[in-house]
Amino acid sequence: MTSTETSVNEDTKFWVALKRVPQLGTVRFRRLEAYFGKLENAWKASYNELKAAGLEDRPAQEVLAARNNSSPDDEMAALERSEVTAVTWNDSGYPARLKEIADPPAVLFYEGTLLASDEQSVAIVGTRNPTT
Repeated sequence: MTSTETSVNEDTKFWVALKRVPQLGTVRFRRLEAYFGKLENAWKASYNELKAAGLEDRPAQEVLAARNNSSPDDEMAALERSEVTAVTWNDSGYPARLKEIADPPAVLFYEGTLLASDEQSVAIVGTRNPTT
């Protein structure tokens, strides 16, 4: 593993913790990443720093609330107990073709193993409360 991959993987826990913030989607993740570089810095940022990064009031407040109510290490431990893997769009394990869509998830959660042969696979991603 290269030092870049190590730092990306170490930063994953902050991506996972921030992914729990309902107000953060692809656009806001891109803003945070562009401004802070590592999302660990975004996780530890003050309200004013989050605003300077381009977050509006409510999302900035939600990040601060999440920081008070959860821990990146605890989030990763819960994933590990559930045998779920999380990869960010910066990880080499993130599906290349998924990065090509207009609104790729900042963090992808999956069970099992992603193989090179999965490149041509189809996945169905849905809501937790589907309608007919």
